[in-house]
Formats: sequence, structure tokens, C-alpha cells
Amino acid sequence: MLLNLEKLFCTRGERELFRDFSLFLEQGEILQIAGPNGSGKTTLLRIICGLFEADSLNLNWGGESVDSALRYADELIYVGHRGALRSYLSVAENLAWLASLDDVEVEPEDIDAVLGKLNLGGYHDELVSNLSAGQRRRVALARLELSGAKLWLLDEPFTALDQAGVEILRDWIDNFVEGGGSVILTTHQQVAFRSPSYRVLNLGAA
Repeated sequence: MLLNLEKLFCTRGERELFRDFSLFLEQGEILQIAGPNGSGKTTLLRIICGLFEADSLNLNWGGESVDSALRYADELIYVGHRGALRSYLSVAENLAWLASLDDVEVEPEDIDAVLGKLNLGGYHDELVSNLSAGQRRRVALARLELSGAKLWLLDEPFTALDQAGVEILRDWIDNFVEGGGSVILTTHQQVAFRSPSYRVLNLGAA
């Protein structure tokens, strides 16, 4: 088992989001976290990657108990709503900067290759501030192809993408898990993954 989270207790303000909650993820699996707005989907992803501290939880990564999500942070990548892009940097500068945060060395040709896959081949030197919402989303997702992470945590990754973009990302996810990677995502869109290891965990009513 890649990830096992047990006995999660988490509150936000005076509101209890999780009590004695458990989640597990196998290698090569796609897990969709479903539920209405306010049910804790984003908070759960942020807890898993160490960006939000739960009140208490037991966490197991790769068969070993860890006391903090930060202990395995270099083996995962999180792409949230905003994508962590800097509007004053070019597309290539953003991807090089994000790769450095992931402790990955990339060459200009690596960036060009992934931009080509996203139909952004002519945008290498374009400022992110000049891009549409859909183009920004594609640039943020390009980080996935440049990382060496074992686990992708994706919060509404299909937002702002056109149909072609949705199909590109869906194929990336399917190919990633076929190669042994694992994915936890949230999405309000209906996406037909070809992977037989896809399952849904519903957080229920808000």
C-alpha cells in the first residue's frame, strides 16, 4: 500500500470536517475524492501533502509510519486551484522555477517538449499574465510531466480546460498510473478514465 491515513480528526474554526476518517491508496490507483462544496475535499488534499495540519491522524507511507506528511513531501506533487504560477514570469521561467521547487533539473528542451504536448509550443517566452485561464491551467499541469513524483494530488485539475485539454490530462493520468504512479484528485466533471484501478470516495453531505 502506498498511502494509508487513519483516525483523521480535523476542524476548521468551530466546524468539524473529519472524525475518525480513513483513506488508503494503492500504487497504480486513481482515487477521486467526491462530495459537495464544503465537504472538505480541498482540505483533505492539503492535509495529505502537508499544507494543512490536522488535529490528529495516523499516517503510513510506503509501509512505514510517518509523523508528518512533510516526511514524504518530495515524493508527491500537489497542483491546486491557482497552480502556483507567477504572472510576472514567462511560461518557461515558471516551469523552471517550479521544477527547482520539486528538486528536479530540467533543460530548455524538456520544457519545450512538454509545452508541445499541451499545444503551447509557441508560448515558451510568453508572460503568464498574457495567457487565458485555460492556457494558465495547462502550464500549471505541465509541472506534472516534469516531476519525478510517485503521487499526484490534483484539486479540480480539469477546471478551465477545453475538451482537448481534458483529453490530454486524462491520458496523462492514465499513462502515469499504468507506469506505477498514483493519483488522488477532486473534480466536478465526468471524466472517463480507462484505468481499471479508478475508484471514488464520497465525503457525503456538507
